[in-house]
Amino acid sequence: MVRRLAVAFAVAVLLLGVKAGAEEGEGAAPAPVETKVSLSGLHICCGSCTKGINNAVAKVEGAKVAVDAKAKTAAVSGKDAETVQKALDEIAAAGFHGATGDEKLAIKDDSGAPEGKVKSLKLSGAHNCCGGCNKGLVAAVKKVEGVTDAATAQKVVTVTGDFDAKAVVKAANDAGYHVKAAE
Repeated sequence: MVRRLAVAFAVAVLLLGVKAGAEEGEGAAPAPVETKVSLSGLHICCGSCTKGINNAVAKVEGAKVAVDAKAKTAAVSGKDAETVQKALDEIAAAGFHGATGDEKLAIKDDSGAPEGKVKSLKLSGAHNCCGGCNKGLVAAVKKVEGVTDAATAQKVVTVTGDFDAKAVVKAANDAGYHVKAAE
């Protein structure tokens, strides 16, 4: 009787192992691995900034974000790396810029800024919902060597002086704003 129970138990364990292997689908594509990245250095000065980041990520199916306004960070996660990159692209499209510390999953410089020195440059696309956003963006670009003035009008920042265009974009990005050279 004990021997029969032992044999029955062994057969049951074997069958469960076969069933588990069939469910996992040997040879099938592996399940996607959740991907996470932390975005730091964002400009987040008010509730509208936080809402802007949340709304951007909500456009991407399977992506989630947790914004920490105090730390100026956002933890972005998704079902796979492609989903997370799409979320990062939407954050950039909403005018926010930050660093991930990851070469592959990152907000890319797509500013279109010309090489070398210029006398004037118009920047658009930055998240600029309030006076705090405007003040921060203008202050950041004014720190660039050769910039004599920066002013905003209708969500466009006009920078003047004799300065390196890419340095102005980098200053805006470093301050948490994603910008594009306006035509």
